[in-house]
This record gives sequence, C-alpha cells and structure tokens, in this order.
Amino acid sequence: MTLIDNVYSPREQQWADFSQTADYPPETFHHGDRNDPNPPYVLVHSHSQTDFSSTPAHLPSAIETNFKNASYANLYAFTTTLSEEQRRHVAWEVFMVLDEDSARDRKAVFIHKGLEYVRQNGEVVDFSRHRDPLTKREVWKKFRVPFEEAFEFGKILEIMPGNEDQDFLQNTTRASAVGL
Repeated sequence: MTLIDNVYSPREQQWADFSQTADYPPETFHHGDRNDPNPPYVLVHSHSQTDFSSTPAHLPSAIETNFKNASYANLYAFTTTLSEEQRRHVAWEVFMVLDEDSARDRKAVFIHKGLEYVRQNGEVVDFSRHRDPLTKREVWKKFRVPFEEAFEFGKILEIMPGNEDQDFLQNTTRASAVGL
C-alpha cells in the first residue's frame, strides 16, 4: 500500500474520486485479496494515527489533517518514525501527498527518496553500465501524477525506481527534501 499524507482535509467525495480512480487496475491479479473493497492506499492524517492497514473507499465524513502546512521534508521525517509493524503495511520510501490542488487538477504528488551514481567529474551515470569508481548520492524527486496513473506510477517507483515516467517530474533536489 502507498502511504498518503494529506496536507489538506479531503471531503468524502474528493477521497472517493481519488480512491476509486487510482484503485487497482482491473487486469492486476497479483495484489492480494481483490474482494477487499478498500483501495490500496492508507490515508495518513495524524502523527498519532496507529492504524495503517487500509482506508475505506468511502469516508464517513471529512477527515481533519494534522499535517497542514507541513513540508515534504517533515512528511518524510514522519514516515521514518513508523514502527516496523506499521512499515509492513506501507511503502515508506515513496509517499504520495494529496494537496489543495489535487481536488482541482485530479493529480497526486509523489515524493521519492532514491540514489544516483556520480563520476568524480559530477556526471550522473547508470550504475549498471559503469565500472568506474562511482559515488552514491541521495536524490529527492517530486512528481505530479494524474489519479488515473497513480497506481501504476507508484508501483514503478516502489519496485523499479529509475524507470518512472519523467513527464511527471516537477523538481529534483539532492541531500534533502527541502526545496521540493
């Protein structure tokens, strides 16, 4: 499941729109119990939240978030505080954010912390194709992805980072998420 930190308080119809549009594609069979009516996302709204197993497709009411005005760096810091048991339910290396623009443009923000490999001259290279001495460098990427493509995009970031569609890339920073 993908962890979603919401930085605004979604209304019931906004969550339903996202969770139904970005649900498992019908042709996906390897995702577990498809009889489960819940989408493959966990809506995180509070630092004290303890249940990360799932979020229903239809919320009973609006959920107030405790993450208003939180930076992406602060949201990532929160994901690192999850217990081992909580991390079993979510992909914490990649997280998604529903922001105020999401309801209007029907796009979710993905934040991904990864690595890139750099030659001594600063050139970023594909690790698998070089035998030169390379340095690993942390890289943060921010993507804005349409709801319809969110499930597949998130899976690619989780399983095969580096193979994601660069058309959705909005920003890249190094060393920290500050500035995304």
